[in-house]
Amino acid sequence: MGATPSLNYQAIAPWADNNPHPTGFTAKYPGPYAGINRTLFPIRLGYDRKDPPPPGSPPVPPLDDSNEVVLCWQVADPGSNPPLPEGWRCFRVAKLTNIAASGAGWPNPPHDGQDHPNQGCVQHVKHHP
Repeated sequence: MGATPSLNYQAIAPWADNNPHPTGFTAKYPGPYAGINRTLFPIRLGYDRKDPPPPGSPPVPPLDDSNEVVLCWQVADPGSNPPLPEGWRCFRVAKLTNIAASGAGWPNPPHDGQDHPNQGCVQHVKHHP
């Protein structure tokens, strides 16, 4: 894979760092909603594993762009086909395409109960508001 931080990572970082709330961006991602532009609010940006690994761990290759992940609140788009649901989602940064500023306002997503983001996605946090 490539060097880190990737161009996608560098594009998302300022939106993730915006205080008091992250700024939204739009992007496409492979899968069931591949053709749909998603509106995303990045709450955590970093890597899917620690670097360096904890003491006593087996050796691992250095981090590269394949390890970049972002935890986002995805805004619902009921008009899409299939309807795009809202919710906390983890994305591989390298797979995001058509990244652009959205201008959307912070949606104030839930942070408790069953909707609370299970923050196992970003293990090595680099950017958060």
